[in-house]
Amino acid sequence: MDNYGFVRDKLNIKCLILFILKRLPAPVGRDMLTELTLIDNATNYFDYIECLTELERSGLIMVTNEMYRITPIGIRDAEEMEDKVPYTVRMKALAGTERAAKILERESLIKTRHVEKPEGGYKVTLSLSDSLGEMLKMDVLAGSEKQAEEMERRFRKNAESIYIRITS
Repeated sequence: MDNYGFVRDKLNIKCLILFILKRLPAPVGRDMLTELTLIDNATNYFDYIECLTELERSGLIMVTNEMYRITPIGIRDAEEMEDKVPYTVRMKALAGTERAAKILERESLIKTRHVEKPEGGYKVTLSLSDSLGEMLKMDVLAGSEKQAEEMERRFRKNAESIYIRITS
């Protein structure tokens, strides 16, 4: 298959990864980073994974709990090498990172967790914040861990509408 895209070599791929991570407000999982990076027709997954590993080894990115973020050295290098990413690819990546940033910002405002209670069941803590602080926090009892996880999933998906229903 012919390569039609602009990002064809490892340096371009690394620059693109750094370009993307520099613009995200929070660490990002591999799936989202992969989706944001593989926007150019010529970039393949295996080269991308190899570049990701090399960036981590060189200290330009850091992986904690399977979440990727750029390091201060990576930010410096990203700024110096930004022009190595072709303009059209940068514009696509910028649009993608803006959408991803909104998702990450929303996720950072919604917190969920559950702990097993000694007397049985699980205490599920759900909270929603805004830029000023916590707007809603509630503890709910779940009969099983599966039920607790389902409560957390539904709250993360519908936190704003739950808040509106409670406060209206």
